Amino acid sequence: MTDAAAMIRRAEPNDVQGILALLSELGAALPLADAEANLRAVLRDEAQVVMVAAATAGVVGCVHGTRVPLLRGGLTLQIFSLAVDAGRRRNGVARQLIAAIEAWGREHGCTLASARCNSQRDAAPQFWTAVGYENAKTQLAFRKKLAG
Repeated sequence: MTDAAAMIRRAEPNDVQGILALLSELGAALPLADAEANLRAVLRDEAQVVMVAAATAGVVGCVHGTRVPLLRGGLTLQIFSLAVDAGRRRNGVARQLIAAIEAWGREHGCTLASARCNSQRDAAPQFWTAVGYENAKTQLAFRKKLAG
């Protein structure tokens, strides 16, 4: 495998630093210990999957998704994050990751895939449209921290 090639595979615990670096590029920086704990929890959960694009340079892309049973839509693959190293964008890595996670979803009974993108990322809506997704609605996203 040359450095230009990327192999898509399931994430492993030792991929955490590469995944963290990719998510940091998107503004989702976490302390390493938190990222390690989060990745371990996700990898233990059979309803979730993290896939990485691995090259000789390390992890150059990742995608995270989960199977969600919805009252109004059956079993849905919800894609939570997709990140590709800035130097690897527009080279098909994201498309490979999406194809892999969609295959995982189909293998696990999902009949619909859903993804969201930050409206501040200019290229994101065009990417999702190019890989066959349609904009289903415009919405606001609300969050509340739950005290633990």
